[in-house]
Amino acid sequence: MNTGRLTFGHVLRSEWTKFWSVRSTWWTLFAMVVVIVGFGLLEAGVLTKPEHGETIRATMPASVAITFGQLVMGILAILVITGEFTSGEIKTSLLAAPGRWRVLAAKAVIVAVIGFVVTFVSVYATVLCGWPFIKDFALDDRFTGLGLRVVAGTGLAVALVSLMALGIGALVRNGAGAIGIVVVLAFVIMPIFAGLNIHWMNVTADYLVAGAIRGLAAVPSPDNATAGIFSFGKSLWVSLLWAFVPLLAGAYVLRKRDL
Repeated sequence: MNTGRLTFGHVLRSEWTKFWSVRSTWWTLFAMVVVIVGFGLLEAGVLTKPEHGETIRATMPASVAITFGQLVMGILAILVITGEFTSGEIKTSLLAAPGRWRVLAAKAVIVAVIGFVVTFVSVYATVLCGWPFIKDFALDDRFTGLGLRVVAGTGLAVALVSLMALGIGALVRNGAGAIGIVVVLAFVIMPIFAGLNIHWMNVTADYLVAGAIRGLAAVPSPDNATAGIFSFGKSLWVSLLWAFVPLLAGAYVLRKRDL
């Protein structure tokens, strides 16, 4: 191949083929779908008619998707990059694309697209399949713009957390270490900060990645501000920072550090 004519499209096509050539990718995504749909239906099955007039929406059982989706896709995103460092395959990839950033950028596009699409399909399937369990007392928003926004926002949240995980993987270059960092950032720190009776920690908790992404899939409500849930716009820019700061740092380190 003439590397002088190598385009981003060539690198993207190569990374796309590589992504799907690994058998564990298929099993991981299959597990992600099963977990999202399974736990979503389980939640739908245990929901009961609220006693105090709260509104239950058809899309509510899909809320578990953010938790499980970001965990599975985050791990997959980390393995996409750290697996190549472990096997030494990264040297071949970077020799074929001397710019280096192209390889990480191509992986980022693939991880984000797959994370969004798989989450969207899984969540919407959960909403449709869970409706018979809650139709007697729930508001039907399955085919409304607001309902689709909740589903799409969930996919967007998972995609952005996946990009953060990919960037951390590029920085750390170790699968176990990167997974540990992502788990702490996405699952551990926020409950600790939110649970302590310290004002600055409570405020900071909303800006952590687990807090920021909540507004992407939240139904607009006056109660959101009280609960510390940002508007969609604010959630988006804070979540974008969490996604692209590690990703850009990973690209810089990948360009400067020896393999």
